Amino acid sequence: LRVVSKGNRERLVKVPPEVAWQVERWREAARALREERPQTPLFCGLVKAGRGKDALYKMYRDGQRPLSEDAVWKLVGRRAAAAGIRDHVTPHSTRHAFITLALDGGAPLHKVQAAAGHADPRTTERYWRTKQNLDDNAVDYVKL
Repeated sequence: LRVVSKGNRERLVKVPPEVAWQVERWREAARALREERPQTPLFCGLVKAGRGKDALYKMYRDGQRPLSEDAVWKLVGRRAAAAGIRDHVTPHSTRHAFITLALDGGAPLHKVQAAAGHADPRTTERYWRTKQNLDDNAVDYVKL
């Protein structure tokens, strides 16, 4: 998947097959629009039309606006709540979780660093260190 990351850098990222399949389904659904307007972002901004359960979401008239940061935050929060996750989940915390799970699963630091788009491996390690501090903490040695 080609993404634009911090600093407006374009890069290719690998996604799990299940995610790739869902993205491809979305691309197929949006193909007609993209043929008409090739500059349309894959995930474009939507406008709510109507109220309640009958509300529909339609694309902005120009079809050129990417999904807003606020919309992504709301989307992640709603999906987390629907999954029964009560902790505060943000788009950035999903990045933190990815890095932690990959490193805990045995992925080499340099591969996780590349996947995260970090120039310096110390940046990647900072994401992981928080969990490490909780896994083997001084409090574990205190007997009450």
